[in-house]
Amino acid sequence: MQAAATCVISFMLPKADDEDQKQQLMLNPFSKIQGFWSLVKATWMDKRLQLLSTWWAFALAGFELSLNYSTTLFAAIDSASTYNGQVLAIGTALAVVMALTSVYLKKPLARLGGFVYIAGAIIYGVQCFGLAYTRTLWVAYVLFIIMLGVEKLLLCFLFAQCGSLVKNDKYALMFSLNCGLAQAAQAGIQAFIEIGKADIFAQYVVLGSFFMVIGILFSVPYGMMCFKSATLEIASQVDSGPKPIEVDPAYQPLMANKAPV
Repeated sequence: MQAAATCVISFMLPKADDEDQKQQLMLNPFSKIQGFWSLVKATWMDKRLQLLSTWWAFALAGFELSLNYSTTLFAAIDSASTYNGQVLAIGTALAVVMALTSVYLKKPLARLGGFVYIAGAIIYGVQCFGLAYTRTLWVAYVLFIIMLGVEKLLLCFLFAQCGSLVKNDKYALMFSLNCGLAQAAQAGIQAFIEIGKADIFAQYVVLGSFFMVIGILFSVPYGMMCFKSATLEIASQVDSGPKPIEVDPAYQPLMANKAPV
């Protein structure tokens, strides 16, 4: 009996390996979280990518909402119109053309740096205001088609530039998290609009104001980045001797072929 009891007790006692496995199981979730966070930091280590990802999240949210509400706006202006489908098709065709054109506009746009995104947000905001205040359906159609083209050009250039700034080849992680943040921002903006119970025209006023704020807020950190880049550029020219500055440093901070700021 004593031997049997000893065997049973010894069998029930935790083994050293079992204790190690339990500790590993307890620490494993935290280790995975820490590892994932380290991977995120390594992916977004470039400050230019951080800035562009922020613009990506909020601008994409606004793009989606402004385009999703378009058919409701058309119906509010003229519920009897039968051209909405044709306009959507034309806008989609223009978006495809702009997506292909972005390949050839990459270098000229890259020289403009972050000014592309500042100007793009402001232009898009003005178009949203145009949709909010127009009561002519054909004006709304034209604005909508132009908005589709502007949106596609900006996003294609943004995606390509963000991808070129990822240094650890974790492109899927960058795209998935940025799109996830955009969806979260879209849900927040849509909830704000729905809670306010604004009509469709007021909703476009909100979206126009939203894009204006994006353009203004983006210009602040980008301006600081330009100033820092200009200071470093001038300092490097002074240290290396009396060489002329060949490139305007204000256009450099968001160019993919420059060193991280």
